Amino acid sequence: MRISLGSWAFCFGPYADQPISFDKTAKRLSAAGYDGIEICGFAPHVTLDRYPTRGARRELVAFLEDLELGVSGYAPDLTEVNPVIAEKKRAYLELFRRNVEMCADIGSPVIRVDTVAGPDSIKDEDYRAAFDRVADTWAEAAEIALQSKVRIAWEFEPGFAFNKPSEIVALH
Repeated sequence: MRISLGSWAFCFGPYADQPISFDKTAKRLSAAGYDGIEICGFAPHVTLDRYPTRGARRELVAFLEDLELGVSGYAPDLTEVNPVIAEKKRAYLELFRRNVEMCADIGSPVIRVDTVAGPDSIKDEDYRAAFDRVADTWAEAAEIALQSKVRIAWEFEPGFAFNKPSEIVALH
């Protein structure tokens, strides 16, 4: 068995005002005996802007290898391209594609997604269209991820739309 911890835990919640750097987080996890890290794709951790090239990403991989940490997943920042909004679909898929490239470059087997939208942010009359739009968008995203042999993990927590068991099964 291998144990991994998400670096996002040091960017949000009690650390939101003063996030712990990715380098310091990774070193701490390594020293504590963790086997891996789920990488937070939100600033100030591992973003497309901070690691824009394959070369920069190779340096990140070397850093993690030196710490004997594997990558268990990548949780990108997709908040600007809410998949619930029709006008955002193309932008969502393009940003998703770029983040799948990040996954492939850093050896992440998984990319984490969520609906971005809050559970009460969708009007009743827009519910079905929004639900279908997310399903269609993620079907296309799954094809993109499949080409790079990256799995998608959907985080359906209470803070996001479509989080009820019946919705999760129906969307799947």
